[in-house]
Amino acid sequence: MVDCKVASTPAVPGQKLEKSGETHKTDEDVPYQNLIGSLMYLAVCRRPDIAHTVTHLSQFNTCYTDEHCISAKRVLRYLKGTKSQGLKYKKTDKMKGLVGYADASHATSYDRKSFTGLVFLWKGGAVCWESKKQKTISLSTAEAEYVAISEAAREAIFLKRFVAEITGEREKQLTIFSDSQSAVAIAQNPVHHQRTKHIDVRHHYVREAVENGHIRLVYLETERMVALVADVLTKALLKGKFVLCARGMGMKSLEV
Repeated sequence: MVDCKVASTPAVPGQKLEKSGETHKTDEDVPYQNLIGSLMYLAVCRRPDIAHTVTHLSQFNTCYTDEHCISAKRVLRYLKGTKSQGLKYKKTDKMKGLVGYADASHATSYDRKSFTGLVFLWKGGAVCWESKKQKTISLSTAEAEYVAISEAAREAIFLKRFVAEITGEREKQLTIFSDSQSAVAIAQNPVHHQRTKHIDVRHHYVREAVENGHIRLVYLETERMVALVADVLTKALLKGKFVLCARGMGMKSLEV
């Protein structure tokens, strides 16, 4: 892949990858599992822009085909063109506090499960991010977004305590933005009504976090650039929106 052609994004928007039903089925000599493992290390440590793509491809570690190998190679082609990219932080009072973003893509996996995407920014860059498939099937977009907010709430409590330990400053509330008005309304409503009685009890942790004042949920329109930060962690995007999301997470050129 040293002389490969550069790709503008790590994944093709709208591409549907399926399980082959066999242990593996490929004519290419590609160490698929080793490659995914190496990419996962990179996605966890310093490249949130490839986190969703790598998580998605990791579902096919035992049933990959030529199509999956080509998709994995595309991530390498993208990385070749963005080798100088990394997370950049700034020392400024305007970016002093922690802020989180939670998003979800409903039923986009081959097994109809949704993807959760969350990211927390501090000093202008991402300090915590996650892209993973939800364990249960959500019956609506609002439910998928609610599950994502619940995951973000648990991470927010940990980050608040961690930041307090290293700075000595305690934040009264940590703001989490979501582009789902329905999910925010469900989280802020303690009434166990018809729309939520089937949701796993553990996801209702977010309501307790809101009631205790640990977090503050704020609705933010999807069209706004800042609200798109977590969008890149839930689905493959076109180049324009992908670049906006990456910049929103603090991804910038580190070349002097």
